[in-house]
Amino acid sequence: MSTYRTLEIASKVHDYSVFFTDDFTGFLAEPDAAEFYLVDANVARLYAEQLAPVFARPHLIIEATEANKSIEGCTRAMYELVEGGFKRGMRLVAIGGGIVQDICCFCATVIYRGVEWRFYPTTLLAQADSCIGSKSSVNMGDYKNLVGSFYPPNDIVLDTAFLTTLAQGDILSGLGEIIKVHLLDSPESMEYMRERYAAARADVRSDAMAELIVSALSIKKRVIEIDEYDRDYRNIMNYGHTFGHAIESLTDYGMPHGQAITIGMDLANDLSWFLGMIDEATYRRMREAIEPNWPSMSLAGLDLEKLFDALKKDKKNTDERVAFILTRGPGQMSRERVALDDAVRGRIAAWFEAYRPAE
Repeated sequence: MSTYRTLEIASKVHDYSVFFTDDFTGFLAEPDAAEFYLVDANVARLYAEQLAPVFARPHLIIEATEANKSIEGCTRAMYELVEGGFKRGMRLVAIGGGIVQDICCFCATVIYRGVEWRFYPTTLLAQADSCIGSKSSVNMGDYKNLVGSFYPPNDIVLDTAFLTTLAQGDILSGLGEIIKVHLLDSPESMEYMRERYAAARADVRSDAMAELIVSALSIKKRVIEIDEYDRDYRNIMNYGHTFGHAIESLTDYGMPHGQAITIGMDLANDLSWFLGMIDEATYRRMREAIEPNWPSMSLAGLDLEKLFDALKKDKKNTDERVAFILTRGPGQMSRERVALDDAVRGRIAAWFEAYRPAE
């Protein structure tokens, strides 16, 4: 097993490690390991040769769909695990993106009242964001991400080689979350990201991409070690997400998550400017950091009344006001409750009127 860096994460459940490697196959199918693999179907197809040792072990191939990332889907998976010989004391291993991560994490939390699990993240979103933080979220009927747990993997094996087979939209989606954590951390982190963004986007195997992933996880590590269970400080990780989730929903998830968050960050910054929390110069400086990741998808014809309804229904709201993570500048994020009065609605409408997709 070859690693070029290790990141240690402290957790109230159990501490865990991220192993950065140039060859994930060195960790696979350890001779004495009692393991059961959950593998994303697309990853299984693309990496059939490298994953041959996995396919000689007990394994499930999982289609990464929202239907499978559900209570019903996880129940089916656990039936298959038990029927396939999964025993107490064995380790679950997830190879895939966020959906397979959620399924594996949730199953590992509850089957036999908790088992060890390992994660090989294969998308940029998973590598730079979701692989740490302990959370699982699964759907229940029509309710998205309603059920879940805080149960981190015992270790994570991270290899950027997986990124070479991602579509450009998936790369931009992951870069959106990378931009987010650097803006919420500090002005220095924002500039660090800006200096590496172009090179990382151009070559996912570049030093710039590896540096941004390490930096993004290091920033998130500091946040989650303060507030692992998302009760207060960790709320800043939702920067851009209130608007972003609404846009995802109204585009029927046609806009990838991280690019919807890219739009959401700029909307949150514009609202912060409107409310007097930042000046125009600060807004423009943050816009310059965000805009290179702008989506190419048009938002013409977006029903703003449906957008306002979606904002009001966001699960983070506790009263009639909408909870946004707003900013007083890079590294200065706070949760603010904002009434969607006519003035605020007008400002949001003006932003969409001025929006132009990337060419």
